Amino acid sequence: MGIGNWELGIGNWELGIGDWELGIGNWFFLILKIFYLLLTFAATFGIISNDGIGVRL
Repeated sequence: MGIGNWELGIGNWELGIGDWELGIGNWFFLILKIFYLLLTFAATFGIISNDGIGVRL
C-alpha cells in the first residue's frame, strides 16, 4: 500500500511538471499578446510609420 501511494506521488509530480510547462506556455503567449496589442496600438495612432518597423514585421 505504501508503494502504491509512492507511485501516486510520482504521478502527481509528473502532473506538476505538466502544469509548470503550461505556465511557461501561458507566459510566452501572454508576452506575444501584449507585444501584438502594443504594435496594433502604435500602428493605429501612427506611431509606427509604414516604412519603419511595420514593414519589417
